[in-house]
Amino acid sequence: MFLFRNHKFSSTINNVYLKNSFFGESLTSSSISLKFYSNSIREEGSVEKEWWKPTDNLSEALEKSKAQNKPLFVFLEGPSGSGKQQLLERFSNIGYQTIQNSFFKHSLSSPPTTFDNTLNQSIESIKNSNNKNEIKNNIIFIHRSPISSIIYNKINNNNNNNNDNEKLIKEIKKIKEINNENYNSIYIYCKTPIELIEQRLGGRYHFYEENETELLEKLNIKSQQEQSYEIYDLLEKESIFNQTLDTTSIKQACPSLLANFNIYFSFPPRNK
Repeated sequence: MFLFRNHKFSSTINNVYLKNSFFGESLTSSSISLKFYSNSIREEGSVEKEWWKPTDNLSEALEKSKAQNKPLFVFLEGPSGSGKQQLLERFSNIGYQTIQNSFFKHSLSSPPTTFDNTLNQSIESIKNSNNKNEIKNNIIFIHRSPISSIIYNKINNNNNNNNDNEKLIKEIKKIKEINNENYNSIYIYCKTPIELIEQRLGGRYHFYEENETELLEKLNIKSQQEQSYEIYDLLEKESIFNQTLDTTSIKQACPSLLANFNIYFSFPPRNK
């Protein structure tokens, strides 16, 4: 009897003939030869390609940016607790360039456009850099975009009627149009069930320093959560975002998003 596990399934096998695309060879009760993730499979990335597929709009946007020798700026959007920060940390750990500005700390500044100004300065600095060829896979991942400023300005002003929603959508489409004239960009909606978001936010309160907790309370982050979630879902229905990414599991969201750009993890050959 054999017990084996992988990300797809967990099964117990007894006198069963087994043949699967994940295995290099067949497994039988009389002759056992099991190759779990052989070198050739892992190097080609075929396992990841079975799970995650590229999407035309993202992969084509990346190829277009490469042809123009311009970086592609990928904005991660979503309510607080949707996993944007953790996702950026994972991308940074595997060599991608990221921009991480504290949106909510900027929200307390005057004028309220400080976040947008700081973000634009960071983008312009990269655009004018002589080291663009060193950008991994030509992608820059960014924590939030000017869309966040528009959304939370609406929330703070308590504008909840349908006319204001229409105005919000028009304003966001306009800012996207302006930004796309200045640089190549993609907007990703990091979507997580609201119950998990609440758990993540609760964890932040537990581990944050006192001054950070005071900041969250001053900005009424918890009380704004449901409304921000509703607005992001509205924007998703209006096709504001280029892609919706399930960030229930950050570990899976990282390779999933890269696969949308037709990028897969590569593994160095093992020493024989």
